[in-house]
Amino acid sequence: MSYLVLARKYRPRTFDDVVGQEIATATLRGAMREERIGHAYLFSGPRGTGKTTTARIFAKALNCAKGPTPDPCGVCERCVAADAGVDVDLIEIDAASNNGVDFVRDLRGTVASAPMRGRFKIFVIDEVHMLSKPAFNALLKTLEEPPPHVKFLFATTEPNKVLATVLSRCQSVKLVSLPERTIAERLHFVFGQEGIRAGPGVVDEIARRARGGMRDALSLADQLVSMAGDEPSLADVERACGDGGTAAVEAILDHIENRDAPGVLRALATVDVGETELCDRLLELVRGLLVIAVCGKDSPVLQADEIARERWSIRAERIGVERLQIWLEECLAARERIRLLPVHARLVLETTLLDLCRPETGIALADIESRLSALAEQLQSTSPARGGVASPPSGDSSPRAGAVHGANAAAATVAGELRPTPRPA
Repeated sequence: MSYLVLARKYRPRTFDDVVGQEIATATLRGAMREERIGHAYLFSGPRGTGKTTTARIFAKALNCAKGPTPDPCGVCERCVAADAGVDVDLIEIDAASNNGVDFVRDLRGTVASAPMRGRFKIFVIDEVHMLSKPAFNALLKTLEEPPPHVKFLFATTEPNKVLATVLSRCQSVKLVSLPERTIAERLHFVFGQEGIRAGPGVVDEIARRARGGMRDALSLADQLVSMAGDEPSLADVERACGDGGTAAVEAILDHIENRDAPGVLRALATVDVGETELCDRLLELVRGLLVIAVCGKDSPVLQADEIARERWSIRAERIGVERLQIWLEECLAARERIRLLPVHARLVLETTLLDLCRPETGIALADIESRLSALAEQLQSTSPARGGVASPPSGDSSPRAGAVHGANAAAATVAGELRPTPRPA
């Protein structure tokens, strides 16, 4: 018997099985409960959050023998066929490979025929944003006034690429990235069912690396168990995914904080992930530190366990808000430059991190202002004029006189008018 991967084996079969998407499932349940079922729905959200799965459950609920019902029975002929993927009235289409106007013309011909066994003929079109503009336009009339037995369920990770005329004809169901805690709870359940005894920190690290996607978390768990067996450790997670975990990123931040430029380059050489992914990890960690520095370690905005919160709180207090904000801005700019110059991704990342090691990126603006104020006072006290900044006599053109005048003027101006300005990208 062929092996069934965890992401498919533990795919939700009912709305109750869908974790972390309470608003989306409540919307669909309410539509059936109140008998206000639309003819077209657009499921949008990040990858791996359950868009297509939720659309399938909705389709099954519409055609269930007891339906339309918010709780499909799972045992009738229609539910069993839908779960097995052989329901003739549930038609799934990949728009990435069927994105032309000819495909839509064929689809319009299929729409006209009545369902063979179910209550509705349901079309689930995945990655609908891949349809060409002529294909979208050819679909508009059918989408606006389909036959009463037809339902359209669209899924996309990029709703901004879907034509506004199509969006206006669909009811939107938005799915969100899952919190790490929700992913970890689901992983604990799956590991318990599979008899997997994960070591300390394994589940939390997988949940963090999944970046809000349950499918990514289960796929990573599959890969980990295949490599390390039924008792994986945290070191096995690092080996399976490359050394780009929290420990590696925090080591890089240690060197930046200590202004250790050679250490930064040595740490980068040991990280076994791509520059884009590493930059994303740096952004995630620095953003977490900034949230703690601004809102405190108990902020609900932060997704981290108690141990990480305590550790990050100490670091955030040590670094300070202003320096963390500079780091975040520089890493964001580096992320964009990497996107534009992928050939020079390593160079962009190295120069950015080395720039963060420079002393001037570690001095708070308040400290700069106080130092300039002190400098202005010192220069004023040594000048011959008591009422303000002295000007050199008109006949005195010595370098020293010009330097003192210039320093006095610059210090007084900067101390009085210094304002935080964004650093150039």
